[in-house]
Amino acid sequence: YLNIGTTYGNGTFKIGGNWTNNLGVFTPGSGTVIFNGSDNQSIIRSGGETFNKLSIDNSGAQASKRVILPNDVTVTNILSMKNGVVNTGTYRLFLSNKAATSLNYTSATGSRILGKFERGIDQAQTYLFPLGTSTHYNPANIKPNAAPSSGTILSEFLTSPLPGNVGLPIPDPPVEIDTAYVDGYWSLTSLNGFSSGNFNINLNGSGFISEPIRDITRVIKRTTGGPWVIDGTHSDAVGDVVFRNNLTGGIDNTGTQFALGKANPLITYNPVSLIVCEKTNPSFTVAAT
Repeated sequence: YLNIGTTYGNGTFKIGGNWTNNLGVFTPGSGTVIFNGSDNQSIIRSGGETFNKLSIDNSGAQASKRVILPNDVTVTNILSMKNGVVNTGTYRLFLSNKAATSLNYTSATGSRILGKFERGIDQAQTYLFPLGTSTHYNPANIKPNAAPSSGTILSEFLTSPLPGNVGLPIPDPPVEIDTAYVDGYWSLTSLNGFSSGNFNINLNGSGFISEPIRDITRVIKRTTGGPWVIDGTHSDAVGDVVFRNNLTGGIDNTGTQFALGKANPLITYNPVSLIVCEKTNPSFTVAAT
């Protein structure tokens, strides 16, 4: 698609190559634009492009083929993801419709967004953030437990810099969290007035190899640049998906990061001193969960 005039977006546009709209006007109308190529595809418009309904159905190999955003892209109605990987680079894909159902995710192959994805939120429903890396699908799901203050969340899955272990270990009875998984972590930023005083979150650690994900694996959080803390209550992991419920500390407008934490037995009793005399027969007790 190469536009040098005015195009009205009512109807369906199937794009097998690039979308270039630097010299024309595209009016989204009520239409749907489907990117269904098998090679790299780019959405190009200086200053950003806007669609009513955008569908990602790129059949190229996910390890190498992308729908590339060299500028911001906004979807005002429905974003559908069936096949393919979106690479936003330093830009963002923005789904402004605040309904939880505005993201129609039907992919059986882990379609995902590499980079920044922002979406509107104003319901006590589950909101999917389909993030990941070039090789794995690592979504986050957030569910406010009551109607939140309307706004948006900007999300990104990060693999560098490493998360570090500032603030750890911390107890989360009946376990202790001693290190963060180094494979990646999730960054969420509250924007445009969004806030929730009680929400659930689950994170998918598919492809994490630094530590096995167990039922006791924890979700930890921090304000960007701060120490890791715990918030809410643990619910046992299922497969690669780790759950945390009833978080009350919110998502900060400077950024809140979420990671997976390795859990070990929590020592609940240990001796005050281990100093003993030579050639004696001391005894002591250590209690752990």
